[in-house]
Formats: sequence, C-alpha cells, structure tokens
Amino acid sequence: MAVAAGFGIGAAVWAGDDHASGAEMSPSAAEGHGSESMTETATLDEHAFLEQMVPHHESAIEMANLALGKIKRPEIRLLAQQILAAQSKEIGQMQRLREQWFPPLG
Repeated sequence: MAVAAGFGIGAAVWAGDDHASGAEMSPSAAEGHGSESMTETATLDEHAFLEQMVPHHESAIEMANLALGKIKRPEIRLLAQQILAAQSKEIGQMQRLREQWFPPLG
C-alpha cells in the first residue's frame, strides 16, 4: 500500500498537481506563476523526476525482496531477480545524473 501511495504522490508531482511546490511544477502549471522561464521549469521537472523515481525504484526492490522470500513459482522468482538487477542499476544511474546535474547546495 505504501508503494501505491508513493507512486500516486510522485505521479501527482510530476503531472504538476496544484498542491506541488514551485520546484516540482510542470511547465503548464508554472506558466501561471510567471517567475520561471520554460527552460528553468524543464530543469526543475527533470530534478523532480529524478527525486521521485529513486524512491519508486527502491520500493520495487523492497517488493522484489519480499517476493523472493515468499514466492514459489520459478517464473515470479526470476521476475523478482530481474527487477532487483534492473532497478538497482537504474537507481545508480539516476543518482549519478542527479549529482552531476543538480549538485547539493552548501
């Protein structure tokens, strides 16, 4: 259930939900605020995407680990193992991009 909630929140932020902060607005949501250029907004959306996708992938890894501990069907076990490998690789890639493009301030 927490994974579904996390995905829902991330999707709302990415879609530019009215409850999102300025750093998480989509280009269409930011247009009405007038303080950001389209390029600045696209960069903020890229940052929000990377920020939201890492915990989303981490949730997938948690679920795959749970499955490996309980599932008997070899097809599901294989799928869980593939998820672990792919999602771990993608998390590393997203973290490197985030660090390269959006270094921490201070």
